[in-house]
Amino acid sequence: MRKFNIPTFAFLVILNLPTIGHCQLVNAEKFRIRTDSNGWFGEIGINGSFIQSTSKVIQAEGNLLAEYKHNKHLFIAAAYYGFLKGDEVQLVDEAMLHLRYNIKCNKYLRWEAFVQFQQNEIINLKSRFLLGTGPRFKLVDNKKIRMYVASLMMYEHEEEVSQNQISHENFRSSSYLSFSLFPYERTEFITTTYFQPLVNEFYDYRILNQSTLKFGINKHFFISINYNHFYDRRPPNETLKQTSKVTTGISYKIKV
Repeated sequence: MRKFNIPTFAFLVILNLPTIGHCQLVNAEKFRIRTDSNGWFGEIGINGSFIQSTSKVIQAEGNLLAEYKHNKHLFIAAAYYGFLKGDEVQLVDEAMLHLRYNIKCNKYLRWEAFVQFQQNEIINLKSRFLLGTGPRFKLVDNKKIRMYVASLMMYEHEEEVSQNQISHENFRSSSYLSFSLFPYERTEFITTTYFQPLVNEFYDYRILNQSTLKFGINKHFFISINYNHFYDRRPPNETLKQTSKVTTGISYKIKV
C-alpha cells in the first residue's frame, strides 16, 4: 500500500473542515416541492470530485427525496450520504434519514411532526435520533415570496464514538425562520435559519443556516449552489464547534 503523504493529509483536513459535521441539522424547507397538485414528487441530487496527484482524493454526496401530497396532508422522506477519502484515509463519512409529516390546519397554520436518524463518526457522533412536533405559521405566500416561522419541541438521543459508550438524552426547542424567493421561472432561492437550545440549559444550543440557489436547465434538471453554516456550542466530545460549507451539484426532479 502506498504511504499517505502527511502534508497532503493535513491540507485535506484543513480544506474539508467545512464539510465535517454539516449534516448536524437538516433544512427540511428545501425538501418541500412548491406545488398545489396532489400526487408523488421526487428529486435526486449528486455532486462529487476526483483528484489524482501525489494522492488520490475522492469526494461525493448524494441526496434522495420522495414527497407525497394529498389535499391537506404532506409526507416527506429524505436521505443523504456523503464521504471524502484521501488514499485510504477517511476524512468524512456521514449519513442521514429524515421523515416528516405536515397537515394544513387553516390558511395560516400547519402542524408538523418529524423523525430523524443520522451518524457521523468522523466527529465522534455514532448516532443521533430526533423526534419532534410543533406548529408552523405562514407569514407570506405568493408567486414570488414565501416565508414561514415554526416553533417545535423535540426529543434527542445521542451516542458518541467512545470506549465508554457515552450517550445523552435531551429535550430541545427547535425554531426556524424560512424565506423563499422565486424571481423567475425555474429559479429559486431558499434560506432557512434554525435555533435549537436545550430546554433545561439554554446556553447549550445549535444554530444552522442553510441557503440554496437553484437554476433550472429544463423542467427536470436543476443546477444548485448550496451554503451551510453550522454552530454547536457543545458538540459531541468537544469536537469542531463551527463549520461552513459551499457546494455545487445537479438534481433531477420527477412528478408521478
